[in-house]
Formats: sequence, C-alpha cells, structure tokens
Amino acid sequence: MVKNQHYISRFYLKNFAASDSILSVIRIENGKPGSVFRFKPDGICSEKYLHEVKSRSESTYFQEGAIEDMLSQVESRLAPKYEELLGCLDDGELIGTARLVELIDCLIAFIASLVVRHPKWLGPERKKHQL
Repeated sequence: MVKNQHYISRFYLKNFAASDSILSVIRIENGKPGSVFRFKPDGICSEKYLHEVKSRSESTYFQEGAIEDMLSQVESRLAPKYEELLGCLDDGELIGTARLVELIDCLIAFIASLVVRHPKWLGPERKKHQL
C-alpha cells in the first residue's frame, strides 16, 4: 500500500515545475505569503494514508490501497488527455468538436477528482459518517 497519498496529482503538479523538475512553493502563514521553498512533486500536496478508511477495529484499514489504486487508474487515463489538451492550447489548434468535448469531459473528471480527494473536504465528510 502506498503510504504517501496525493490529493493533487503528480502529473498535474509537474506542469508547474521548473526545468529541473522542482516546484517553487510559497507557504501561506496566517493568510499571507510566508516562507518559500523548493520541492519535488512527489513530496508535496500529499498526506500519509489520506485515502485509507479505518476498519471498525481501528487497527487496520478497510480494503487497504483500494481507493489509491482506483485513483491511480483514473489518473493514468486522464494524464495523457490533459497533456493533449495543454498541447492543443499551446499550439492554438482548433480541434474537432467531438475531440474537444472528449478532452473537456476528461478535464471535468480531473477537476472533480481534485475536489473530492482534498483533505479539507475529506476530514469533515469522514467525521459525518463515522459510526
């Protein structure tokens, strides 16, 4: 099971990295820009066991890794579509309506995935549904 689970996909974060594949990050402190640091996309926007659900015994996880595996499969399908959409936008290409609709559909799925997997949403939702 993957321990460090991302709420913002690495394939998306990599688009904001410098040529050395490192991100420049500004920490928000008390609502204002604070310290600046550089980080690899692998080590940012993630939490330990973010997508795991504790079993009733609280000593193990229910279906360990199942959510992370499913999200990984979704990302594997979305990443190339996202890159294709960016390429079309960069090139100023007008693509056929059906293809554009497909790419926008994938973009909507990606945005929805970003929303539902974010810790600020997951925390309150998990508290609401605890037994």
